[in-house]
Amino acid sequence: MMSTLNKPKFKKLAYSSFGGAPLVKSLWDRFDLSLLMAQSGMHKKSGVPTWQLAFLLVIGLLAQCSSCSKTVEFYSKERLLQAMFSQKRVTQSVLSRFMVSAFHWDLFHLKRVRQFQLDEETKLVDGDVVALDDTLVVHEHATKMPFLYRLFDHCTNTYVKAMNLVVIHARKANGLQYPLFYSIWNKEKENEIHLTKLDLALQMLQALKEQLPRPVRLCVAMDSWYFVKSLYLEIEKLEFDWVTKARKNTLLYRKVMIRGKERFVEILPEALFKEAKPLFAFWRRKKSVCMAFKDIYIKIDEIHNGQGYLKKPILKPVSAVVTANLQEDLEQGNAKGTFALLLSNNTDLTAVEVVQNYKRRWSIEVFFRNAKQELGLNNCHSTNENHIHAHLSILFTAEVLVRFAQWKYNQKTDRKEEITHGQVVDLLFHIRCEVHAKSKDSIQVYFDTTAKPFATFFREFWPPQLRMAWFDMDYNRNGNMIPQSG
Repeated sequence: MMSTLNKPKFKKLAYSSFGGAPLVKSLWDRFDLSLLMAQSGMHKKSGVPTWQLAFLLVIGLLAQCSSCSKTVEFYSKERLLQAMFSQKRVTQSVLSRFMVSAFHWDLFHLKRVRQFQLDEETKLVDGDVVALDDTLVVHEHATKMPFLYRLFDHCTNTYVKAMNLVVIHARKANGLQYPLFYSIWNKEKENEIHLTKLDLALQMLQALKEQLPRPVRLCVAMDSWYFVKSLYLEIEKLEFDWVTKARKNTLLYRKVMIRGKERFVEILPEALFKEAKPLFAFWRRKKSVCMAFKDIYIKIDEIHNGQGYLKKPILKPVSAVVTANLQEDLEQGNAKGTFALLLSNNTDLTAVEVVQNYKRRWSIEVFFRNAKQELGLNNCHSTNENHIHAHLSILFTAEVLVRFAQWKYNQKTDRKEEITHGQVVDLLFHIRCEVHAKSKDSIQVYFDTTAKPFATFFREFWPPQLRMAWFDMDYNRNGNMIPQSG
């Protein structure tokens, strides 16, 4: 049996490739980001409101638009986005002027972090980890960019033209993670106070301390490069704990009893590795095993006599834990079973807790990778400093929304089938749909059955109206929908 094949007909189909835009708007409203931008002095007297431009740029990053022009081109083809913006005309010049405007993005970050600490689901509590690290944002061909220097990349063992970004990143015990602050390292210039990466890190930690509405005992997880006395002593003054991996040449002291008297003997991490080596065969059968050592100290100062000669070191007790198979060692190509010595100032922690706190530091490495591969961290080549800060601030905002959505979905599934960062972007937000205008005041969106696993998330965060209001009366400050009559 044969069926008649009619000639094809052509018409403009109402498809959208970013069906998750209403979900992004619901998460945006949940944290009052429009209000926070207004409180930070980001106002626009005419034209498209400033917060709407920021929201559109967040959508552009999630859609992997590499520039303002690409974002405008993407917006012009999106039926659902245009319906949300009430068919407003957004041009490249409008977005470009917004990006180069001298807004107080640093104040916006302070208010954003403060807002997160007022939310029961996102606030930092005792025992949560703040990861500290820096990354190189490579721009080999952007020679006139500010903050761009010839720096050594330890990953490739080569010199590159890059911008050095110092970041602190929150990693909660319940699995939620989100970026906090960033600082751009700048080389020393004449008539300017030069701040090292240690200084920048300390400034961000002090800012975080000021945004916490209550005393919280956080743990700062950092790699061995940041294990410097001037930094970890200041971290303790902020009433934070710290955990790090010792270098091979880190000088430690072990308390021993010699002829009934206490003595402090100098020791290197290699000596502790040798003591743990007999357990190596046992360790190979398990992924995570650790061994704690008691009576280990680090030197924090020295007492000199009048002639300037060393008299006695001032020592501080630390938790010393030897472990193996850390993710960072495996990523660097080290052999499985490589030993690492972890140190922490909190001597009340168990060996397992010390290892867990340090392992949470890896979340910031994942953030750097996702930001470069999925959110376009390397795509900004502007020679304007304001543009660079706007790009980084919008990227941090987009990452916050993605991470919260990822955590909420995994929380509903009880972590049995965890969704990844890339799946949130590609399968939840940047998802293809069909848009039908059933009437003047009603729009129906159809998704493919591939989006059905996210049905619970859609039911919780899908907004009842498609509008871009500065303040949505359907939401309270906690982001919970208020039931509507009818």
